[in-house]
Amino acid sequence: MKEYTYIIVGGGTAAYAAVQGIREKDHKGSIGIFTREEYKPYKRPPLSKGLWKELAQEKIWFDIKDDHLDILTNQDVIALQVDKKTISTDHGEEYKYKALLIATGAEPQHLPFSDDDIIYYRRFADYVRLKDMVEQHDSFAVIGAGFIGSEVAAALALNKKKVTLLEAGNGIGWKVFPEEIVQYLNGYYTSKGVQVLAKHRIQDVVKQGDQHQIILDDRNSLTVDGVVAGV
Repeated sequence: MKEYTYIIVGGGTAAYAAVQGIREKDHKGSIGIFTREEYKPYKRPPLSKGLWKELAQEKIWFDIKDDHLDILTNQDVIALQVDKKTISTDHGEEYKYKALLIATGAEPQHLPFSDDDIIYYRRFADYVRLKDMVEQHDSFAVIGAGFIGSEVAAALALNKKKVTLLEAGNGIGWKVFPEEIVQYLNGYYTSKGVQVLAKHRIQDVVKQGDQHQIILDDRNSLTVDGVVAGV
């Protein structure tokens, strides 16, 4: 059984910051980062903005150069034995630690729709998947007009795609901005080619062949090539 001085479960920004903090106090203690993603730690904010503009992909990776650190990708930690100070992975392996940090972050809540191909935009893999779709398809719907949803909608519009932004509230950023700013943003996005459907609730999203039908609460519907959830 391999032992690390420090084990960090999760491969995001918190994991990277933890490594910097550890190294301020301990320069040689072994560190194991376990992430279920297939990629080493990276910066998430560029996924919804920078990568869709001019930022090169190599700029998003955290620069981690450490002879006493292992990054174990595609590793899902499925059990924690606090009394033994061990973790177990879905690969059937156990690892011992002296100190443990759980830095898994959050998972987006899945919406109660029947379509399993909705992209819940959070990871680099989601960016890669959506980027591939953009190269092949023309129409997209984005559910949710908060920070992530509005940025993804803007990114798709920059790529000359037909975009519908769906929001149950008054519009873009309505939970944090005053009404006049919300209405300004709605108008600005509309002027850039994004159809903003505010005050619309979705009854269901149904896969139909290679497309997706979005059924609204007013019994109207729209059909698109791809659906992104940015709630």
